[in-house]
Amino acid sequence: MVQKGDKIACKCHGVSGSCTLKTCWQELSPFRAIGDKLKSNYDTAMMVSFNKAGTGLRNTVRTRRSKRRASKEDLIYLKPLPDVCSMRIGNATSDLLTVGRPCNSSSVGEDNCDSLCCNRGYETKTLLTTVKCKCKFKWCCYVQCEECSQEIEQSLCL
Repeated sequence: MVQKGDKIACKCHGVSGSCTLKTCWQELSPFRAIGDKLKSNYDTAMMVSFNKAGTGLRNTVRTRRSKRRASKEDLIYLKPLPDVCSMRIGNATSDLLTVGRPCNSSSVGEDNCDSLCCNRGYETKTLLTTVKCKCKFKWCCYVQCEECSQEIEQSLCL
């Protein structure tokens, strides 16, 4: 899937731009395009199981969306991911799996605190950290930086 977007890139070498020697190589698609394709495949992944003979795969869930057979390009899985919000570990509930999990309190996406914390609440703390800043290149051969304090808000599941 990643290699499908490969392309051939070439460069000419020679005096005054003459192409006496040509160097070519395979080049991957831009990282963003590869990531978008992987995310798209993740969103449309199909659950499959082995057939009775154990020699091939068949779609497990028959819905309007998955009536087609999985191709070599599709992302497939054999077992669904466990729901950490309803899991039990021994006699304890899944609280142990979510306590202290970082989340994004300002997001409406999959990384929002309500879904990652299983609607059990979260706490936002302001942390003071030190980062390198105002960096300058010094002749010859090194970079000199100052250290600046920066406040960072971090949300963690309760």
